[in-house]
Amino acid sequence: MIAFDFDGTLIDQANRPNMVTISLLRRAIRQGLKVRIITSRDPAHECVSWRNQFEPRRLLVSEFLQSEELPIQATYTNHRPKALAMQQLGTKLLFDNDPAEITAAQAVGLYGVLVDATLRATQKDIRCGSCGWSVLFVGSRGCNCTVCGSELNRKNQ
Repeated sequence: MIAFDFDGTLIDQANRPNMVTISLLRRAIRQGLKVRIITSRDPAHECVSWRNQFEPRRLLVSEFLQSEELPIQATYTNHRPKALAMQQLGTKLLFDNDPAEITAAQAVGLYGVLVDATLRATQKDIRCGSCGWSVLFVGSRGCNCTVCGSELNRKNQ
């Protein structure tokens, strides 16, 4: 399973969809991968009444999923590190714009791709020859794709 952060990754600071990351998410779904959103948002703040009272411009995750017609679920961590949710869900890879979340994932042996608004990987990435994903390798964890699990050929590096 792979996961995408919401704020700053799937939507920008102005609540506009980031079409680059959304297209990557759609590609994962088309390829049959299990995909979900993992957000540090508080689930209690994901209702219309809370939003209208405290943050009227906030885009709710459920509204985003409906407007983009995405058949996936979201996990809310209530401002706890996403690495804990990743472990519980069996998620191997997180796309996130927060360096602290990537570091936390790596600290427990998971993978993360730090992205900016255009999904440029800010760390070394390797393209998998089997599934075509751009995959981030950390340390000496071997040469297997973090998305499909296939063994990578050293010439791809």
